[in-house]
Amino acid sequence: MMMKTPAEKLLSHRFRGYAPAEHTFSGFCEAAKSSVKYFEIDTRASKDGVLYVFHDPYVQGLSFPASDSKDIDKIKIYQDEPIPRLDDSLKIFRERFSPDTVFCLDVKDIGFEKEHIRLIQKYGLEKQVAIVSWCALSLMNFNVEGFSAPLFLSHQSLFAYGLRGRVTEFFSKNRIKLQKYNVFTGKNVFESVPRELYQGYFHSLRCRTLPDKLLKIIRKSGGGVCVAKNLVCPQLVSYCEDNGLKLWIYSVNDINAYRRFAAIQGIDMIFSDRAESILKELIKA
Repeated sequence: MMMKTPAEKLLSHRFRGYAPAEHTFSGFCEAAKSSVKYFEIDTRASKDGVLYVFHDPYVQGLSFPASDSKDIDKIKIYQDEPIPRLDDSLKIFRERFSPDTVFCLDVKDIGFEKEHIRLIQKYGLEKQVAIVSWCALSLMNFNVEGFSAPLFLSHQSLFAYGLRGRVTEFFSKNRIKLQKYNVFTGKNVFESVPRELYQGYFHSLRCRTLPDKLLKIIRKSGGGVCVAKNLVCPQLVSYCEDNGLKLWIYSVNDINAYRRFAAIQGIDMIFSDRAESILKELIKA
């Protein structure tokens, strides 16, 4: 298996750096001129089931799960630009980006997997997407629907915390904890999230080793796990290698730090808020 170069591990986080605001149509169009090959977007769903490209569950006094699309469409996030609908965004990706570009959809809300698949297939992007999510249950749903894209679980890996991580995993394994907009899930109950917590929250599975059922599905899809850069440790790298999981990390914005992480053989992809600048530094070297 050939080793990836540092440039081949680079992923643009939320299309940052291509426009003054993240997740904008103008940013998408500017990024289409780039040599970066991996881009990530976040998706949210409105009350009436319309999918948008946005990170937070709330915007300018409105919450996605409590607001209809007609109200969300009125919001301007950058100059005269509205919050992008996923439908319109995928159309731009299909028309303006090269066919070897990969788009990573970070799905924030549970229960809209069919809608995502329908739009991805509408634009013939099945082979150009990866599904990333903090919602383990959402990844399970994509698998049930037979979607063939690689699946990546973003989660709070506990390997880096040593003994404290083992204790945390043990005592949280059967718990679902709600803290404002955050839903923390133990490894034994990640499929038991109450339906009222499906939309409008940030989900996080706390564990060292993944639940067996989830591990098998992610591994079979060709995906892996995604963690914060400070959670990278030899134990996590070994776990991913031993279980056939790719390891993605976020977010690395300093060129020297990027080079250090890119040199780690077990790291497959690195998110950056400065992807274009990082790429220019790598090419210059």
